[in-house]
Amino acid sequence: MYELKLHKTLTKEKWELKPFFQRILMIGNEVNRLKNAIESKKSQEEILSCVERGLELADITISCEKNRNIRKELLRWREFFGEYYLPENENKEKIKNLYTSLLLFSPEAFKMLN
Repeated sequence: MYELKLHKTLTKEKWELKPFFQRILMIGNEVNRLKNAIESKKSQEEILSCVERGLELADITISCEKNRNIRKELLRWREFFGEYYLPENENKEKIKNLYTSLLLFSPEAFKMLN
């Protein structure tokens, strides 16, 4: 695992102590920040910052995940989320779908927010 640049105090060991649903919710928080940044016409730098934080949390979650199928699906999810690193990609409907699909990884997280 590489050194985290945006979550400097977070370690893999600390992250593994959090329940899976909480990890998913924290990634989802970055997806919401991205949606809000796009809707409020924030700078490209702020939008990219949301994406980078979300990718970093997704990466550490993937590295901690022992279930091969969940890890594989999280990697697919990460690929779609990473598309928002491109400035022309601001599809709000797709962000909503990404958020919902992320929550579906954890029934507990889904129930909490829906």
